[in-house]
Amino acid sequence: MKIRFPNGGIAEVSDEFGARLIAAGVVENADKPARKPRARKTKTAPKKEPKNEE
Repeated sequence: MKIRFPNGGIAEVSDEFGARLIAAGVVENADKPARKPRARKTKTAPKKEPKNEE
């Protein structure tokens, strides 16, 4: 069984030990696809002030 750690590492362990780690919430099953990274919002450009030439 392959397991995935929260930092992204993957390890091969016995089925019994992997099931205990998954049940404890320490790791997740690596057979399912990894979570997609969060999409970050882009910063908006500051609004330009109109130039007043007098």
